[in-house]
Amino acid sequence: MRVREKGTTLLEMAIAVSVTGILAVTAVPASGPAVRRSALVGAARTLAAHLRYAVAASAHSAGPLEVRFDEAAATYTLWLTDPVGETPLPWPGQRADGTRLGEGLALAADFGGEPTLALAAGTAVPSGEVSLTGPGGTARVRLAGPLGSVELSFDEP
Repeated sequence: MRVREKGTTLLEMAIAVSVTGILAVTAVPASGPAVRRSALVGAARTLAAHLRYAVAASAHSAGPLEVRFDEAAATYTLWLTDPVGETPLPWPGQRADGTRLGEGLALAADFGGEPTLALAAGTAVPSGEVSLTGPGGTARVRLAGPLGSVELSFDEP
């Protein structure tokens, strides 16, 4: 009498690998828009956090602060102006050439017709907006009101 051994056959393994491969091939293209959207949301949230930081820091700074947006390079930098001159202030992730928003994202900043947010202690925070546009859609980071509340909104592509 022959005893049947337990386990899987080579044919069963080949079928399982084939089914897994077919599922993976169909799932990868579907995840592309979600990944692009995630990059846009992350960049907008980082920018909003940095703007909140700049507003809070301006209340305690020795001189005026500016957040300068370079639309061509899609970067921004925080600057402190004091009697000696201008000094870039670092925040987490800021490099000497500015904080880069991410690959494939375009930036447009408008603070009273200027791409610079000027902040000073004891003055109202100017209203304005920064738009980030990329393959994942458009994100708007709005700075509003005398206290500088920061609002985020997202549009689908």
